[in-house]
Amino acid sequence: PQALLLVRGPLRVEGSAEDPVRLIPRDETWPGVVVLPAGGAPSLLEHLEVRATRGVDRPGWHTTAGVTFQEAPVDLRSVRFVGHRGEDALNLLRSSFRMSDCVFDSTFSDAFDGDYVEGSLQRCAFSRIGGDALDVSGSRLQVEGMRAFHVADKALSVGEVSRVEAEDVQVEDASIGAASKDLSHLSLRNVLLRRVHIGLAAYTKKPVFGPAQVEAEGVTLEQVDTPALVQEGSRVRLEGVEQPARELDVKELYRLGILGN
Repeated sequence: PQALLLVRGPLRVEGSAEDPVRLIPRDETWPGVVVLPAGGAPSLLEHLEVRATRGVDRPGWHTTAGVTFQEAPVDLRSVRFVGHRGEDALNLLRSSFRMSDCVFDSTFSDAFDGDYVEGSLQRCAFSRIGGDALDVSGSRLQVEGMRAFHVADKALSVGEVSRVEAEDVQVEDASIGAASKDLSHLSLRNVLLRRVHIGLAAYTKKPVFGPAQVEAEGVTLEQVDTPALVQEGSRVRLEGVEQPARELDVKELYRLGILGN
């Protein structure tokens, strides 16, 4: 129950579609995987399933994620993250990455958390997410072919001077489709938002940063209660039309769980 996989340097896991590598606990959960920098080639995870992680919680050492890459570039191909019971299923810190055909399923809180990262996501799916599906800070991302279903918080959360371009995105049954905050810029193209409380949001969460922007084209809204929630100073342009902004008490909206869990 206390065992974890700790790697100092590149980690290579090369399964196949017919015979994937599976990292699973004997008991209910296990701490997970931590990859720390030591030079060398990027890590490669291919056809891997990581199940029932909870993060590391030892005296003097705590990680929020079931799988952590810190200052370690990584290529993730057809990786499944299932049943994480901590804060983040996958956390990348100050790392470059590529992610394709990956699945996040049944997470207690956030699925993918990127802090000061640069990379791309292609054809990734998120389902039954207890927090945010994709949450980045201080990052640069290209997203294509994202699918998110049953997300308790935001499908895309972009913050702290991030820049994200996302295309071909489908979100169903979520609290917020996409949010840009704190001097971030989110560009969306060809998006379906279905059964979402707030479609698009732009606001300042941390005043040390400032307002945010969303540019969205080719957006289909179905059963969306509030198409756009915009704080004064921030901007949302939907199909080229500036959406009305208003005063928002962001702290109160967070306290009420409207802008986040």
